[in-house]
Amino acid sequence: CIWAFWSCISHNLIDRQHKVQIRKTVLPKVIPSAKNGETARLLEQGAIVGELGCGGGNFLIAMALKYPHSTFHGFEVSDEALSVAAHNIAESGLTNVFLHDAKEKGETIGDYSFDVVTTLDVLHDAPHPTELIQQVRRALKPNGVWYLADIASYDGVRANLRSNPAAATMWAFSTCLCMACAMSSPDGEGLGTLGFSIPVAKRMLGEVGFTDVNVVSEADNTRWYVIIAPAA
Repeated sequence: CIWAFWSCISHNLIDRQHKVQIRKTVLPKVIPSAKNGETARLLEQGAIVGELGCGGGNFLIAMALKYPHSTFHGFEVSDEALSVAAHNIAESGLTNVFLHDAKEKGETIGDYSFDVVTTLDVLHDAPHPTELIQQVRRALKPNGVWYLADIASYDGVRANLRSNPAAATMWAFSTCLCMACAMSSPDGEGLGTLGFSIPVAKRMLGEVGFTDVNVVSEADNTRWYVIIAPAA
């Protein structure tokens, strides 16, 4: 009961932080940064967008409101999150947003094709982040764009202690929440809150063929990458 209460509170707080970040950083700065604004123009004209790990739908809804000519698909494995997202989308009145239960056969992001993929604060929590990266590689069209965000961390314990003032707090979060998710299956990769550093990100992305990887923003403990899929 106490754990359920803590989980609810923590996820509500994370949702609130994400909403502020989307409004202040992502829409005005991160989205226009890809391909010298070409991706933002495509979104204005009409793109097909997938979100890996859409949670309660905050990012989906914000993007769909900003880019009404584009179509947005959210993929999620949590039944609770899908329920919240469905409620939030219904309340918004949007008709260009669709949800997918990624536990169902044929309903992962890798089963579809997208011009743009977004991922906010997901990979370090996932028990199988390598598999998710492979799914995005399959889903992105040639020269497609992946806006990928994860916790801003340094490579290794010493580097985080030396350079990251939030390291102790982040490790506490990791112990209580993120690592519990990342190790929720026996073969979980266990990245944890500070596990997706730049060297780790570039290695994992490079292993599936993503070589055009650039950091475009670091704000509010979050690092945003713009990743361009290979031309073929």
